Amino acid sequence: MEIVNVDLIVISIIVIYLLFLLMINAILPTYRINYLNKTVFSIDKNYELYIELINKYLKKEENKAWRNIYLVMKINGFRKTENWGELKSTIEIIDINRLPYVWKKNYCFSVLNLFMIGRIEEGNIMSIKLNNLSKINLYRVSSSKVVFAVYDYYNKPLQNNYDIFKDLLKIKQKSNYITAVIYLYLGLIEQQNNNIKESKMHYEKAKSFGVSTVVYTKSEELLKRLDE
Repeated sequence: MEIVNVDLIVISIIVIYLLFLLMINAILPTYRINYLNKTVFSIDKNYELYIELINKYLKKEENKAWRNIYLVMKINGFRKTENWGELKSTIEIIDINRLPYVWKKNYCFSVLNLFMIGRIEEGNIMSIKLNNLSKINLYRVSSSKVVFAVYDYYNKPLQNNYDIFKDLLKIKQKSNYITAVIYLYLGLIEQQNNNIKESKMHYEKAKSFGVSTVVYTKSEELLKRLDE
């Protein structure tokens, strides 16, 4: 009669159970984030509920990467509810180095969205925080170059900004949104130099690349003003 090793069976069951818990812990936050962003934020546009649920998940989440992802999401929620005080407080506690690569890129998009709606102060704060990334990470997150170019546009003399944005345009961007932002600021610089024809051309390009984004809305507004 074959002897059953009870201890080995018990250990195997415990290992399987622990692996199951690890899998759940990895999948659950991803499911929550997809639900929040696709359903609550994009479809339902219930930004108060979006923030409320994020706060609920933050209380239970111990993983630092997930916590910082939730904080970036909160920034987008506060942008929509125009709660600028809470937005600034949230920026202060984000540890950008703890964000996964994709969410470093999403952080850059959040910064640019703030600049797009005229929240320059908050955009500046987030841009400065982006400098906390290591040089290797900054190199990998190509959208950070666009963030710094926009930051310079608002905080430094304009004379070299046009060339900076033109150079960024030569780099193949993986995101149409980033390309749209570049064209928008090229248009703004041309407009400030009274080159209206070129400015309109850039705004039209920004619209074509920025469909269904805040860049499209901003470009359309600027074009209407030029035609008045």
